Amino acid sequence: AFPILKEYGLKMTVFLVTNYIKESEKERVTNSFDSDRPVPMRPMLIWPEVMEMYNYGCEFLSHSHNHIRLGLAEDDEFLYELKTSKKEIESRLDSQVELFAWPYDNYSEDKLTMLEEAGYRGAVRYWGGMENINTINLKNIRRFEFNSYIPPSDYPGYLDLLDLSIENDFKSQNLEAGEEFTLRFTVTNNDKMDLKISSFELELDNLELISVGSSGYIHQYPAKVDDVFMWVGDDYKIKTGDHIDLILTLSGMKTGQAGIKFRLTTYNAYFRTEDIEILIK
Repeated sequence: AFPILKEYGLKMTVFLVTNYIKESEKERVTNSFDSDRPVPMRPMLIWPEVMEMYNYGCEFLSHSHNHIRLGLAEDDEFLYELKTSKKEIESRLDSQVELFAWPYDNYSEDKLTMLEEAGYRGAVRYWGGMENINTINLKNIRRFEFNSYIPPSDYPGYLDLLDLSIENDFKSQNLEAGEEFTLRFTVTNNDKMDLKISSFELELDNLELISVGSSGYIHQYPAKVDDVFMWVGDDYKIKTGDHIDLILTLSGMKTGQAGIKFRLTTYNAYFRTEDIEILIK
């Protein structure tokens, strides 16, 4: 990744398993600590590479000394793993190491009381999502999990970076049984790029879908899968700053509560509108 980072002027933080970082190419090892898991075996860094990346501006923190499950370790072993890793990195790079990442995400609340004794301010989790700097807990820092199962085309949705809005024009909360009404959903693309919608999904409770308006962007009748009406395709696109309409004719079925749920998917991210609740008299 380092040449790509340099090309784009970016930097990164790397959490080192220090006992696996060797002195030379001849001594280089792989991530054998993952050999019992479905993880590719790949070459680990060596110290000259670490130094080159550090001099460029990358940051190096601790991922323990031997990549053990720290949450299950005895207290003495926990302290040894983190103190040894910290000392190794700091002595080689002349930089402070105040955070570590839990190997295997083997997190333990009980071990947090020993962070100060081990010389750390906090710890980083494997996943958990986006952090807010105003509410961040340094002892339990969340991250996004990125791996080969997530294609780059899904990154915008995965990171919740897309800007769509869904509105409806529903007015009345009370209907007569059998009464038909028209409902318009308007989807607006507020993003800076054109967006491709992979599906629109509609769930009806105690309501019947009579027709789909021909003047809307989507005018074909949907398929129905497990009681969910679905419009699925590769041709649904909303240009930046533009909007599309879905116009439906619905009818109340029987006396009682009724409801409507509407959502869409784009780049493997769901966008939902607020549920509509109706009383049928």
